[in-house]
Amino acid sequence: MTTSRGVKMVRMSRYALALAAVVVLLPARALPAQINLRTVSGIVRDTAGQPIDQVQVLAMTAGRKTLTGADGRFQIDSLEQGEERFFFRRLGFNPVEVTVVIDSAGAEITPRLTPVVQELKPIVIRGRRSGVLGTVSDIYDRPIAGAEVVVLGGAVATTTDSLGRFSLPTVTAGTFMLMVRKRGYFALRHAVTLPVGEALDVSLLLGPVPEGLSNRRIGRLAGFGGTLDAAWDAHASRRVRCSGGNSVFIPREELAELRELRLDLALPRAPSATAKGFGPAELRRYAIFIDGQNGAGWPLSAIAADQVEAVEIYRGGRPRSPTSIVPWSITPSSPSFGMGSTCPAGTIWVWLR
Repeated sequence: MTTSRGVKMVRMSRYALALAAVVVLLPARALPAQINLRTVSGIVRDTAGQPIDQVQVLAMTAGRKTLTGADGRFQIDSLEQGEERFFFRRLGFNPVEVTVVIDSAGAEITPRLTPVVQELKPIVIRGRRSGVLGTVSDIYDRPIAGAEVVVLGGAVATTTDSLGRFSLPTVTAGTFMLMVRKRGYFALRHAVTLPVGEALDVSLLLGPVPEGLSNRRIGRLAGFGGTLDAAWDAHASRRVRCSGGNSVFIPREELAELRELRLDLALPRAPSATAKGFGPAELRRYAIFIDGQNGAGWPLSAIAADQVEAVEIYRGGRPRSPTSIVPWSITPSSPSFGMGSTCPAGTIWVWLR
């Protein structure tokens, strides 16, 4: 009995040793597979060498992915040795595919992404300008600074800057007269027409006043203190008093297009006059003023149309004794249509060039 039990114990010990050997050997077979897992890392940059963050990095064969950090770096662990395809993509850059052989030391990748070149449609920004703007220069095309630019009848004025530029953005559409003046230069009066919803750009030239004249004479030629200039100063209030469709302003451009030699034939055909219904018979009844002075004895038929800068017409009955539009403070003995509170009805004001 003792012998048989001893034999059984020996056999069980052999089985236990064999099983233990198997248990010990099993982990040894798994170790080589763990040793083959490696790390792939790198940094993604653009074509300028700057790191790119938030780039999606995909290991295509292994099915692993990650994102680059703020420094453009990335790392994917536990990749098997051998060939692996990596795909790099980010919005705004062309994607890049890189094939890498992972060896026992892993792998380092430094791909560069090129920005996507997009052909953008040009964006045109247009500043909507309005009113009258332009430049004032002398006969040698040199800018004149400090010149006064006045819209006669509109109570709007400005002064040119150091480059001779000016802007009158508040001027409304219509036809009116610009006056430009500065001491040392001849005053300029220029009729302009501003279309509705548009801006008008003009270039104005001032000629120099000859040397050797008295200060008073120079001032008058420059548009300061003369009778004609006093008449123009009264023009603004006259236009305001005659608003409401009772007046019309005709620039020389309208008269030139008609190609009439005589003013009496040109005025009734001018578009501005016909639009207000001014006819030949009505105009013959009106009193005439030439450059602000009483034009009695000078019928419209005696005035050449091509010598006229502008014409103002005010509808109404003919005044009894028209004389002058010069303010009474300048010529106390002359009645004035430039002052007062009523419209100078029944008058035609001719401004010669």
